[in-house]
Amino acid sequence: MALSFKKHLLAAGLLLVLALAWIGVRNWDAIAVMVDNAAALNEGGEAAADIRSPDDLVAYLAEHPETVSLAVYDVGRRGEGLFLRADTPRAVPSLPKLQVAAEYHRRVHAGETDPEEPVAIDSVGVFSLPGITADGHRRALDTLAARGQVAPDSTVARRHWVDAALNLGDAAALDWILTAWGRETVRALPARAGLTGSDPPLPVTGRYLAWTESTATAAAEAAAPGIRGTGADGRAAPPPGAAADAFSADAFFADAFRWAHRLRTDAAFRGRVRDRLRAEGTGLRLRDQADLASDGFPTATARDYASWLARIAGSRFPPVERFRADWERPLTADTAQTAFTHLASRSGAYPGLLAVAGYARRSGDAPPRVAVLLVEDLPLAVLYHLLQTGIHKGLQLQLLAEAAYADRVRSAFASASSSGVWNRPSVL
Repeated sequence: MALSFKKHLLAAGLLLVLALAWIGVRNWDAIAVMVDNAAALNEGGEAAADIRSPDDLVAYLAEHPETVSLAVYDVGRRGEGLFLRADTPRAVPSLPKLQVAAEYHRRVHAGETDPEEPVAIDSVGVFSLPGITADGHRRALDTLAARGQVAPDSTVARRHWVDAALNLGDAAALDWILTAWGRETVRALPARAGLTGSDPPLPVTGRYLAWTESTATAAAEAAAPGIRGTGADGRAAPPPGAAADAFSADAFFADAFRWAHRLRTDAAFRGRVRDRLRAEGTGLRLRDQADLASDGFPTATARDYASWLARIAGSRFPPVERFRADWERPLTADTAQTAFTHLASRSGAYPGLLAVAGYARRSGDAPPRVAVLLVEDLPLAVLYHLLQTGIHKGLQLQLLAEAAYADRVRSAFASASSSGVWNRPSVL
């Protein structure tokens, strides 16, 4: 009896091993991605463990000055500012959303947009892709519903979709806004804001599809000819590998909008993309995302955004005042950072990238101070440590609160000055 039981147990164990092996073979790509991501998340682990304060972060960044851009100064006193590679264009996450906010308030003030116009949830939901934008869209919808902002007819006022896009992490809502405005309008946003050295925002789903979808779509359409979609400009969607062969920022911008437009208008294509993502996932390793972001993300310069923020902080133009009122956060006496009366800040992160930008108003006659920090090629362990601890935001607060702290940062980077990383503060 005991021998028979052992045989059955051995047979069951063998079947389990074979089953796991079969599952592993069928899902080898997913397993390989998981293993590679786990290894990538350990990159920079020792450096991350040493970053326990804003001073530690400054010390780390000073060891890699070629990856850092910084602009800090009091409004009206730019000549006394701190500028480190401030004119170097860098890929930035999240900051281009500020252009969307500014354009929205301009449109409302000009009477071009009705903030109370109801927009069907299904209209925005076309940009909900599994593993890309679906989770953020679902969380935003839950928040809107909890606030009572979802109408019984399953619509949401336009202004609440804007809030979802800018403040609730709903990339589907952002893509709906951008595609509704159209490619050429979005392309003109930096010029309208005076951001002469920075790029316009991109639709998130369009960017992802421009990165990854060409090959998959070509295979699907080879099996089902005659359904190739067209973009907003009436031209065919980009051919396989178009985004990867020879990178051009303008071409990639156009491709991203064409793919987003197709996702919005081509239900069959949308269904195929969703089915593939549910079955296979994105297939993008963290290292892949970091490599792609260096080309596919909008770029900006620290000086450009600092100058724009300085204008926003001091403007009396009604649309900008409304934008500022929505963005600024008043700080009370019991707030830890009592040096400020108001703080406006936006930060963003993506594998390899970190961006923090904002300004602070201070009591009395002290002018507002702006601070913009952009970092590229950041090891993943360092990036995720900063996101978990918020030390990068602490650095921004200290730069905004203490003029003397900027001098300490300048000293920390002094060893890099011979490499030409310091920029002379030009005059507006």
